[in-house]
Amino acid sequence: MKQLTIFILLFLMIGLGLKSQTNSTDTISIEKRMLGANFQIKGKNLTAMKMEELCKPFQDANDELLQAKRNSNPAIILTLVGAALIGYTAIKWVSGSTPPWYFAAGGAVLIGVTFPLYRGSRNHNINAARIYNYELKHQQMPKK
Repeated sequence: MKQLTIFILLFLMIGLGLKSQTNSTDTISIEKRMLGANFQIKGKNLTAMKMEELCKPFQDANDELLQAKRNSNPAIILTLVGAALIGYTAIKWVSGSTPPWYFAAGGAVLIGVTFPLYRGSRNHNINAARIYNYELKHQQMPKK
């Protein structure tokens, strides 16, 4: 029993030691969420503009951010149009007139179409942060 306890303690200490060596204050930490991700550097949240500024010297990371933007812009537009169609139907229903339910169905379809776009945008942003961290870890010079 004593050997098992010592083994568990050593295992935990080694695991914590390895984790403490992999974290650096200059790297971007990534926290996945359902349709997005939260990025932090030195304990501060990164906005999209700050992320672009950090990744600009690294061509691969910059390309990933541009692809993420190509996915998120149409997703936002389709979400707004879908919400407007659903809102129009709801206003008609509340006002007492016959609501055009096909508008609500179309709005729901438009919103449903945006889920893969949002997930693709999140994945490209995460890839950009990982490329940035990799470049910093390996001390490579930024590509211009």
